[in-house]
Amino acid sequence: MNCSGLGSRFLVKDEEVYPVNAPWLKNFIRDGDGKTYIYPGIRYVNIGGTRQPDDWRLEVDKEDSKGILERCCQLEPSLRPSQVMGEANPRVEREYLHVQGRQLPLVHNYGHGSCGITLSWGTALDAVDLLRQSLFEKPPQARL
Repeated sequence: MNCSGLGSRFLVKDEEVYPVNAPWLKNFIRDGDGKTYIYPGIRYVNIGGTRQPDDWRLEVDKEDSKGILERCCQLEPSLRPSQVMGEANPRVEREYLHVQGRQLPLVHNYGHGSCGITLSWGTALDAVDLLRQSLFEKPPQARL
């Protein structure tokens, strides 16, 4: 199980993991129900969000992203010329490593960013499920 956060850059050579230093916020913009928000940072502005009960999708929904940007631009029109810098999700997945002639499962659970305290509870359960599956499944066999 790999829950090493930034250490994953060195441990499993994941070049998509990098530190982001963010200040505590004193100022932010939010609509009345809190569904739309703008949190300024040092280099970027984080915008959001969605509130979709019982939505279990892990992939980024382009329509959601479009709606978020439109709502945030209504709150703060100066965002209109901005470009989206990224829409990364946490890495919760399993891969198999070849170690001394054996295939060993490795489950990753990191990349939560500033949402770690919120997301980690759910992704930990997903990671445990992947690990349990690994105990009862045969690893994939090479067909060369």
